[in-house]
Amino acid sequence: MNVFDTTALEDTIKQIVKNGGVTATVFSNRPKAKDQGADFAVVNLTSRTDDLACYGDTEIAVDLFAKDVNNCKNSKKLSKMYQRLMEVMPAEVGRYMISTTPMVLPDVSDDYGYTARIVNFNVIIKHE
Repeated sequence: MNVFDTTALEDTIKQIVKNGGVTATVFSNRPKAKDQGADFAVVNLTSRTDDLACYGDTEIAVDLFAKDVNNCKNSKKLSKMYQRLMEVMPAEVGRYMISTTPMVLPDVSDDYGYTARIVNFNVIIKHE
């Protein structure tokens, strides 16, 4: 029986985002407070983890948030954050094999003065 600790996966990706200089502030879910600074990220699983006997298969999202400027999307900040994320995201770390071709969803505004760019990575979790 495989054990797929999804919290450990989220924590690993959060550290990559933080240590890689994408943003200093990383959460496991979207905080409900209005002001979270100039930028932050949310890292969480977006799908179930399938046990495929010798490995697990799942998807994790890195949601990049940049504070709007003059009530408009801060495209430059989002682009910098995204480019940095792609530079520091490894293809493999520990038990995790991370897709090098993520799915990037269209930017979306929230109700708190930020715009998010959602980046979904497929992840294979190797058997321990």
